Amino acid sequence: MQREVRSWADAGLSSWVVRARDAPSGPVRGLVGYRVHDGPAWNLGSRLGSGGGASEAVTAARGAASAVDAARPVVAYLLEHNAGSLRTGSGPA
Repeated sequence: MQREVRSWADAGLSSWVVRARDAPSGPVRGLVGYRVHDGPAWNLGSRLGSGGGASEAVTAARGAASAVDAARPVVAYLLEHNAGSLRTGSGPA
């Protein structure tokens, strides 16, 4: 939690809680966001459960990162064994 708070303070961006669009006060589906991690680039991070919405959440986070610092490059560390991670990493830039 301290790392997320520090990222909001230092870089102006971090992670958000993801919930279903049709149930904004419903159960948490996961987290998605960008933060600066060990270098000059935004690091895309997400931890999302099943149920869809990952692409929409990542796209919204990408827009937020661009609004804060469009010149900052983006990196994402993909998990080879995670099909969702690989799909997200190979999506449109």
